[in-house]
Amino acid sequence: EQVKFVRYPNPACMVWMFNSRHPALSDSRVRRALDMLIDRQKVKNQFPSDCEVMFRNPLASGSFSVESSESRFASGLKLLDEAGGVDTNNDGIRELGGKPFEISIMVNDDNLARRVIAEKMIEDLRRAGIKATVESVSWSDLVSKRLRNAEFSTALVSLQLPASGNWVSVLHSSPRILDNLNFAGVSDPQLDKDLDILDSMILNPERQPAFERVAAYLDEKMPMAFLARPFDIGLYHAESGRATAACTIWNDVLNWKLLFGSVDSKL
Repeated sequence: EQVKFVRYPNPACMVWMFNSRHPALSDSRVRRALDMLIDRQKVKNQFPSDCEVMFRNPLASGSFSVESSESRFASGLKLLDEAGGVDTNNDGIRELGGKPFEISIMVNDDNLARRVIAEKMIEDLRRAGIKATVESVSWSDLVSKRLRNAEFSTALVSLQLPASGNWVSVLHSSPRILDNLNFAGVSDPQLDKDLDILDSMILNPERQPAFERVAAYLDEKMPMAFLARPFDIGLYHAESGRATAACTIWNDVLNWKLLFGSVDSKL
């Protein structure tokens, strides 16, 4: 009795990871343009479950008015023009750095939904004069070979967003942090300092300023575009006022290595 089903955001989101070391993606204006060109409604329509679309990183705060898809698309085209990505020979494909603007969207081949979403994203990119393809590889190759070795231009992946712990440590320049999961190729001394502050379990008056700087970095530099966050279904007991989704044990388990070290730790 007194138990009802509730929807709540899944602690993960789908992101479009950009390899900033790729020649065509080294300019933050180009990465921001790509984010603006994608119609989030198309992503939502192809998502295998109910989800909320994302236009900003989860750390961002304050009010934010979302432009229409067409308005965002127009802003993306303007950014491409400013970055020098123009079609000089009228063949329908923009050039960037003297070469055709061409990228691929890498997905793991056992996830059909991501491939379908990538195909829809390509429609928007082609409309903007960008030659794009979908590259489907095995999960092991995607993570251990392609992402780790920066052998890709863009990729669709999911990031776990724990309630505690610091998921943006995947942007840390140091290879010692989480086995070097910095797939975006980010390298910024100030960002490293801020991530060190956020990774600490010790209360620090600099934590909030560091938090705000990291959020601003994600918005300005656009190492990845946030696309969608799925909803899960949980049970809520009205009498106790507690939802199963609020239990922190799962966050503790997910962050075990981050909080306590390796599985054979004595802690």
